[in-house]
Amino acid sequence: MNKKILIAIIVIVAVSIVGIVALNALLANNNPTTPNGTMVLQSDVAGVNVAILGPEETIKTGVIGNNGEITFTGLPDGKYNAIATKLGYSNHYVLSTSINNGGQTTVQIYMDAVSEHDPLHLSTSPSAVIIKQGSSKTVTVTTTSLNDYAGEVSMSCHGSTSGVTGVFNPASGSITDGGTLSSTLTLTVSSTATKGIHQVYIDLEHSNGGIGGYGLNVRKTC
Repeated sequence: MNKKILIAIIVIVAVSIVGIVALNALLANNNPTTPNGTMVLQSDVAGVNVAILGPEETIKTGVIGNNGEITFTGLPDGKYNAIATKLGYSNHYVLSTSINNGGQTTVQIYMDAVSEHDPLHLSTSPSAVIIKQGSSKTVTVTTTSLNDYAGEVSMSCHGSTSGVTGVFNPASGSITDGGTLSSTLTLTVSSTATKGIHQVYIDLEHSNGGIGGYGLNVRKTC
């Protein structure tokens, strides 16, 4: 009997690349009346990949070091989302963390090791993308065998709201003990999709056991 796992993805949609370029140019002026803050992400697990998405509508990435943290500086005020991922660990989301008046925000990332009974681990590259309305982007999805699992794996994708769809190529395949299986996920945003964050879910089916959820950020901005 197949086991189905839901894996959440957050999609960020961009309407106009011209608008994004103009916004970045404005931020580059370093207006002294606009405070720039600092965000520190901490974890007891080193080597965690972190991606943050903020009001400037760009993606900043880094890796938590041996000191257990990573620091992002020069961040405009506003709300931020973060995704933390590492092979062998369940992903972790931080939503709506805010920086105000050029202050510092410290965020604790709680990484949980994948259960020893879980046969597969799912990862994506990149861990966050921005897509314009009416456009598509691709993400590489990699399934890794854990705990001696070998067998068939199949994937499908659906959105929690209208306007964002995903298609896998290939949508299924065989994975060997200790091996990996890669697939390309093409995410498409309709021309009428609303600005903001949209969740997309991946259904991962295999013939034995189950794994925890994994997420990817994909953002829509106007």
